[in-house]
Amino acid sequence: MLASLRIYLLKLDQKKAFAKTKRSKALIGIDQAKSIGILYMVGDEKDYIVATNLFGGLQQMKKEVRTLGFIDLQDLPHYCYPRLSFDYISKPTMNWYKKPHGDKIRDFMNKDFDILLNLDTTQNPSLTYVYALSKAKFKIGIESPINKEFSDLMISTKSTVDLPNLFEYMINYIKMFTEKK
Repeated sequence: MLASLRIYLLKLDQKKAFAKTKRSKALIGIDQAKSIGILYMVGDEKDYIVATNLFGGLQQMKKEVRTLGFIDLQDLPHYCYPRLSFDYISKPTMNWYKKPHGDKIRDFMNKDFDILLNLDTTQNPSLTYVYALSKAKFKIGIESPINKEFSDLMISTKSTVDLPNLFEYMINYIKMFTEKK
């Protein structure tokens, strides 16, 4: 009952804030993008390592990259201490109904990324909140009724897909839609 109330209040807050959010939508190719944001779940150290590798690959392409991971713990594990361009939503950065807050989270939402990749396959309400209110120009996420209103492009997967493959799907679809024939 309490969990349902929390989700209801978070969605109500999100809906009100989303109605006030202004952003400039644009179809931007991966080669043209200067800044890229990544949202993802941190289930364990493996997820963190995968996100670090994706981050590194984009940086080699000379992109400004920032990540925001969700970890449902009070204290961040040793492998997740915040560093430049890696921030986290954790229990201390959420209010009682799981609304993420804090300067770093607000900065992430207000950053007008050229591309925002939502790699969250769990539809975590706190990450969805950030995704919905992001001012990114081009938002890409998993196909779902929840993401429909907030996404510019949704990726449909028939089965469970891991982070590296989902990332590759997203990059390939961006290229398909933005490359000139």
